[in-house]
Amino acid sequence: MFYAEYNKEMEIDDIITLNKSYFKEITNQIIEAPKDKTYLLTVVTENLKSLVQPFMQPKLREKDVSITERIIPRLIYFSKDIEEYSLDYTNSIYDSILHLSKLTQDSEITIKDLATQKETILNSTNSYYSFDNQNSIFKGKLSIKVTKGDKALLESLFAPTDFEIMNEKEYTSQKISKSPIIKFGKNTKNKNINITISTKSGNNFGYSYLTYYSKNDYMSYPEVIEPTFTGANSYTLTINNKEENLEKDETFSLVIYIQKEVFEKEEILITKVEEKSSSDEPEKEDDGELEGWAIALIVVGSVIVLIIIFIIVWKCVLSKEHVDSEIIGSLVEKSKANEMGETRE
Repeated sequence: MFYAEYNKEMEIDDIITLNKSYFKEITNQIIEAPKDKTYLLTVVTENLKSLVQPFMQPKLREKDVSITERIIPRLIYFSKDIEEYSLDYTNSIYDSILHLSKLTQDSEITIKDLATQKETILNSTNSYYSFDNQNSIFKGKLSIKVTKGDKALLESLFAPTDFEIMNEKEYTSQKISKSPIIKFGKNTKNKNINITISTKSGNNFGYSYLTYYSKNDYMSYPEVIEPTFTGANSYTLTINNKEENLEKDETFSLVIYIQKEVFEKEEILITKVEEKSSSDEPEKEDDGELEGWAIALIVVGSVIVLIIIFIIVWKCVLSKEHVDSEIIGSLVEKSKANEMGETRE
């Protein structure tokens, strides 16, 4: 993903070719765009099934934020330039928790329940906020302050209502009856996880997906959303479950949104395969016996070593036989002469 501030010196080719004199790469960061400026955002991918979700919000918003039944906003940006915010959950209809986004974990925020006056600090080691009445719908108000850093991004996570939760394992054409949430219980490094969903009948269907970090089965978005990808009867998602330092009970999860109407008409199958690296190959059990090729290598290596030793010894003997004591004496005398001031060209 690349972005650039537009200026009149840009040519069409600069935009098409992503001229690095103008475009900068975005890597897991928040971009603050000054007022009255025009920005270009470009996404480049070799995977046609890649999903990009840009979120745009004003840097300085109203101090009072209402959490409505429409789950908007799901991500909320807070600036230190505003001393205190208020989150009003009076109209909320979902059981939820809050998560300090990994994009701003260098920041720190203080959350206070205005009814109980209880304060909780969220930071890189404690990034989740659970309401006191967990597993029910909070209807009160919260005070939010950015106490470290200049910004913070809070994410709302919701209790799943009509999803099939699947723990990490290998699936081979396993039938699912609801939109699946796959929880990855461990991190991997430099490995991709391929997940294929398909209809048994071969009929086309559509889907969307999100990946996220969460605790206690809370998910990124609790309602099935409109399909982003359509027009096929089988899709393969490649998920990179990268190695991260996770908090206790925190997991990386994937939710695949499939419309209920699809399950009413079709049998949906899911297959999950983790790409294996060469280091993952099981080692052969050592039975203590050497194979023929190993014995041959040892014999050849031993012969080569003996030949090398013989050559070294022979050269040493040959050199000693050609040493002339008179030459040695002459060299010693010349060395002494040099120390006494004799010069040589």
